[in-house]
Amino acid sequence: MITVWEKRMAIIPRRAGLPLAIAWCTLAISVGLLFGGASPKGYAGEKDGVFGLARAFDKGELRYVEGVPLMILRGSPEDRGRQEAVFSLNDAKTMLDAPRKLLELMGYPGGWNGFLEKSRPYLERMPRDHRREIDGMVAAADGRATFEDIAVANVIPDLYRSFACSSLVVLPEKSDDGKMRFGRNLDFFSVGVLDRLSIVKVYVPDDGRLRFASIGFPGLVGCLSGMNEAGLALAVHEVHLASDGSPFVAREAMPYTMMLREVLENCRSVDEAVEWMRAAQRSTRLNIVLADAQKAVVVEFTPTHLAVRGPEDGILACTNHFRTPELRSIMWCSRYPRLRKAADAVPVSRDKVMDKLNEVNMRFLTVQSMIFEPQDLQLYLAMGSPPVTRGPYRPVDLSGWLASSEDEGRATIPARAAAAR
Repeated sequence: MITVWEKRMAIIPRRAGLPLAIAWCTLAISVGLLFGGASPKGYAGEKDGVFGLARAFDKGELRYVEGVPLMILRGSPEDRGRQEAVFSLNDAKTMLDAPRKLLELMGYPGGWNGFLEKSRPYLERMPRDHRREIDGMVAAADGRATFEDIAVANVIPDLYRSFACSSLVVLPEKSDDGKMRFGRNLDFFSVGVLDRLSIVKVYVPDDGRLRFASIGFPGLVGCLSGMNEAGLALAVHEVHLASDGSPFVAREAMPYTMMLREVLENCRSVDEAVEWMRAAQRSTRLNIVLADAQKAVVVEFTPTHLAVRGPEDGILACTNHFRTPELRSIMWCSRYPRLRKAADAVPVSRDKVMDKLNEVNMRFLTVQSMIFEPQDLQLYLAMGSPPVTRGPYRPVDLSGWLASSEDEGRATIPARAAAAR
């Protein structure tokens, strides 16, 4: 049953509830601050930046590529968790008190303990390896963070909706060089902090799962935007309204960001990803844009239904509304038709995609903008002070780190699904 508080929080992006939204953002980035950089030096250097000096620890590395902070996390889940914490942990111990204080300020029923109880069904359904990764972070934190501090921050997106994002995918037949091009804006309240903590994390597991890159923030174990070694890329867009009578949230599911990470860890194509999500227990209402080198779709899903929408005229656009006959409700969005107008340009270049992403930026909310080119495993990332779509988009060649691991001995998709859980 959805509580009055949850209903109130769910409509914040559509009403003037900005103070509460800002409060939630500060809550959500508390772990980011805990794992944030040692100094606010920006993204200018190749050897020094917001997370301090480029360095190695254990099997992992922290680098700056064209000024973009990049963590390469290798080994077991515990190894990767320790590496992330060592590269991004700072001395912001007092920030761990922020979630409790803010929940009290926001009048959340029961404060921190009430929110923790509401989160427990999700915590219990976190994939085993993702829990082990958090255990590694906690071990490296040396008493400065608990499992619940990090885990609860990773389930907040399931209980509160605050993202307003846009995607534009140009199919090979429409692009100027015959390549798939997938542009995406991440729109979120930064409060002057989150925009400083963008990072690309490359995961190199030791258990045969796919390597992948996640564009996110320190301490975020799940995935909001990413691409794997097979060139499968995805991005999430939150949705509020549906016509299928589904519950807004379903707590018998894993956190959605972790489900999306599982897609990148296990699926090599759009078709495989669709089937993975169809079989998954889905926690809420979302649009997921998927693209590989040849195919792109939007997967629209609720806890009870899933529908797939394809491109039109070589263009696939997505914002925050369902558009399939099975799920659509109110579809009006000023950003969507502006993205669709990219179909009028033939051919569509990378610069044109950047222009369209800038045209639909949400001003102070647009904290990340990116273009994936799956065929070559290329990323172009804009970050920093919003709206980041003003540029520059910094090139990051992921092919070296996402070089395909050995296929020999890989499990089938059903076997990998069972093992992941």
